[in-house]
Amino acid sequence: MQPPPRALRLPVLLDQQFWFLGHDIRHSGGNALLRFGFVRWRPPSAGGTSCYVLALSDQAPLEAVVCWGFAAYCGPVSFSSAQLEPPDSDAAEGGVLVLRHARTPRLIHRPLPLPINRLADLPAAHTAHAVAEEQRLRAHLARLAEVFSRYEQWARGALGDAYRLSTLSALPRHKQRRFEPQPDLSEQWARWQQ
Repeated sequence: MQPPPRALRLPVLLDQQFWFLGHDIRHSGGNALLRFGFVRWRPPSAGGTSCYVLALSDQAPLEAVVCWGFAAYCGPVSFSSAQLEPPDSDAAEGGVLVLRHARTPRLIHRPLPLPINRLADLPAAHTAHAVAEEQRLRAHLARLAEVFSRYEQWARGALGDAYRLSTLSALPRHKQRRFEPQPDLSEQWARWQQ
């Protein structure tokens, strides 16, 4: 019996996921993120990156996964600049923000205001301190992992293992040593749901 594969650390897993997503956007059959159901907001001017949003609910506050080349967010979103104001006790809580190369996921106080197309425009985020914040962070991380696991299952069928293997073969040498050599990350993300 083969031992279960190791669980990748979140920064490595997220970095590999974003490597795949970056290639999936340029897939020869069309942007795979759009085919999966993400909605794209292009930056209004130079110096930004596209913002991809996958709605997880249609109730207020809207829950979504938001992806950029530099980060992922899971939690409530809003479409009002008023959400940039300091939090108050009656306001809806925000979700979890995971920067691509950061080690620690962080919480945002209020729903993420959209659209955002630059790293500098993200609201302030903080590490979880209280038990309730830690529970909220874990719940949003589990939801993000569930979405990425579902996406990877879909990508395996829609894009194929050969495509994922070619994406892995294009890795820079310094990333080849730490990325998972398997073309399917759905099982790795499933471990983060627990």
